Amino acid sequence: MRKAVAVLICACALVACRPREVVTNSSPPVPENEATKKARDLIRPIAPIDKSLLGAQLGPDGAVSQEAGQFESGQTVYLTLWLHDSPVGLKTNAVWYGPDQKEIFSEQKEMNGAKIATFALNRKLPAGRYRVEGHWGGNLAADKSFEVVASTKKGPS
Repeated sequence: MRKAVAVLICACALVACRPREVVTNSSPPVPENEATKKARDLIRPIAPIDKSLLGAQLGPDGAVSQEAGQFESGQTVYLTLWLHDSPVGLKTNAVWYGPDQKEIFSEQKEMNGAKIATFALNRKLPAGRYRVEGHWGGNLAADKSFEVVASTKKGPS
């Protein structure tokens, strides 16, 4: 009887020590349709910013103090980004686009831990619709549209 118990214990130990089989899903992957691919390609990661403002007036902290969507030709347009996170090595940038959606100006700043970044477009722009994108690292953080109208100021007579 002792031999039978010893054989039974050895058999159980061998079964318990046997490597487990890896179970794999043998079903083929579900193919993406074109609509899903386009939607995935259009999704951009959201950057960790608290807010962004576009305007012509800066406060004492050097940030836009009042949001505006319309500017006179020759007026400086500012974009301010308030960052939630500013890790070591972070760079922010602003890319300004003209009425034909062509890039007209770009500016990049190294943050060095700072939480506020203000960018300025100080070119005399013709009347039309414009756009600016603010980026946190490589991620889109703000996308603002604005309009430039002819200046109402009269020159010297």
